[in-house]
Amino acid sequence: MKNLIIPVLAIFCGACVSMNTETFSKQSVEPRQRTIVVIYPSPGPWVVSESESKAESASMTLPLLSAVVQSYQDSRDKEASAGLAQYIPPWHPEKLFAPHLMEALAKTSFPGRFIPAAESELDTATLRGLNRADDALDWQNKYFLADSGQTQARDYTKILSLDDALVFEANLIPSVAADDDGNMIPTLSLSSRLVRCQTGHTLWRHEAKAENKEAARSLYEFKSIPQELVGRWIMLMPVLSLEAANGLRVALGEAPISTGTTVSPQKPTVKAPATSTTTAVSPGSISTTTAASPWSISTATTPFPSPADQWPMFSTTTILPSRPKR
Repeated sequence: MKNLIIPVLAIFCGACVSMNTETFSKQSVEPRQRTIVVIYPSPGPWVVSESESKAESASMTLPLLSAVVQSYQDSRDKEASAGLAQYIPPWHPEKLFAPHLMEALAKTSFPGRFIPAAESELDTATLRGLNRADDALDWQNKYFLADSGQTQARDYTKILSLDDALVFEANLIPSVAADDDGNMIPTLSLSSRLVRCQTGHTLWRHEAKAENKEAARSLYEFKSIPQELVGRWIMLMPVLSLEAANGLRVALGEAPISTGTTVSPQKPTVKAPATSTTTAVSPGSISTTTAASPWSISTATTPFPSPADQWPMFSTTTILPSRPKR
């Protein structure tokens, strides 16, 4: 339902819309070609306040009003997201996700040479400019969602130093998604694309998400214990990075990494620098082989190492939200 208005207007107005893509294969990339891996985080978390099943039912009931229904849902989710954002402690998901993604990409047969953004000529100011957005909804519309009715918001052709390079663009958004019982499931989503900087053409695109259904809580509880929510997102990072790499492996003609086994990561601890207080976070077990699995990803089951050493430092100061009126 999302982002249907612009393509429809383009058709009725006789506009010419270009997909701005190329056919992707190993031959599309030169051996050892510089491929800069840039992780762009959402400016804040996103709250999906309605379960997928309920949202689908609403769209089927009112198909002619789907755009209006989507606009209303976006407005409601945007308000809820802003409410959650004020309780989330400062953290840098792109820095925590980077080593997992680089490790996963290295396991593919991609002929280019992956380079972390930190080791490229892209400075902090340039990266911020390429990720500019008013809020999480605006960011999704610009960078996360596939929309043939919009030109690419990031123009790498203007950065002359990247003329010989490719960019592996990873758009990362932490969120909580409502289940049918109204509880919120910690979810981490990634929209990736491979871009040829010289032309701005997209060679490949892939979307993936990972979630931990076992960790579902009410939105009020997550506002009360935001460190635990951030911890859940961090625990999903190795799974999501391998899923993104699997998408690239399939495009390159490789089989995705899959063991078909259940993996239980170690229980890390979130440490606070100001005091000696620690908050223990239990991630649960990971399995995607059965419908009852609390953890799930978009396609194949993938193992991951324990990310205990990747946990950031948090402040223990917590502002409790106002309990909702009944």
